Amino acid sequence: MYTSLKTTIILLAVMFVTQMTGQDALPIAITGNSYGRHEVKILINNAIVVDQSETYVYKSFEGELPLDELNQYGTLIIAHSLKTPLDDSAMKKLKNWVASGGTLILMNHAPNGICGGPAKLIKDQMLAWAGIKSIASRGSDDCKVLVQDHEIMKGIETGWLGKVVPLAVVEPPMQSVIGNGQLCLFGVANVGKGRVFYLGPELFRMRTKKLPLADSYLALIRNVIRTAKPLNQSHKQENVD
Repeated sequence: MYTSLKTTIILLAVMFVTQMTGQDALPIAITGNSYGRHEVKILINNAIVVDQSETYVYKSFEGELPLDELNQYGTLIIAHSLKTPLDDSAMKKLKNWVASGGTLILMNHAPNGICGGPAKLIKDQMLAWAGIKSIASRGSDDCKVLVQDHEIMKGIETGWLGKVVPLAVVEPPMQSVIGNGQLCLFGVANVGKGRVFYLGPELFRMRTKKLPLADSYLALIRNVIRTAKPLNQSHKQENVD
């Protein structure tokens, strides 16, 4: 209860500072269920809290999706799955939030998880608005950078060797930035004023197996989060002071 109250106070302070300073930066909402809990932990410790100068304000929702609170956040990260899949109404709310300027980052099997399984994703085309058709669990070992000059690829290793899973089958508006021409490892879709990013491989598995791609993949994730320009803890502190 104390932690929940403390988080609420912090978010209210953030909203006050945003109104007083006119800044657009908002906190990150991050959530994930099942294996996504491992992913969330690694993301918080390595991509959200990077160092003293790069620590973003965030709240972890532990497998839940804060649909009624989304306007308080500028970035939503969903890793692997949710405790409860989205119905058509909830998916519409999520789409509208993105179209209004939100950044949605779907990781690993999240497209399957938020739709209620592969069949729902494919048959009902619940993520057609983001250009995600299906998830290929078999992965691939021939991915490469398809868009060398993409803004997210700045400072990222361009050699992607070794098998990675899962990957996605995508179509416009999703653009595959890293993939093999058929499957997408990393992609981005512009939806209204916002963006949807897809990042396939599971970072926690890559780091556990000490795969050579793990460091490059983490750097890629950091770049994606930076592009969303979430509220930085140091900036919030400066404004409060």
